[in-house]
Amino acid sequence: MQAEVLERPALSSGEAVFQAQIVMPQGGENHTGKTRVFNIRGPPRKSLEQAEGDAKKLTDASTEGPKAVRALANKLHRG
Repeated sequence: MQAEVLERPALSSGEAVFQAQIVMPQGGENHTGKTRVFNIRGPPRKSLEQAEGDAKKLTDASTEGPKAVRALANKLHRG
């Protein structure tokens, strides 16, 4: 899986922030037979470089599975 960096306005100030996101398979299928997936996002960052670093970490952790990616994202959010 490959993480991407999204740009969005900050909730309070409206200035642009960047956030890493990766789409991970959840296992199983939905009612239409497609693989179930969910998004895991890193913390919002003011710097594009920081968000790109988060995206690289999420991409690297994706080889270990969704649990490892979720644990990493939680760690990034806590600082």
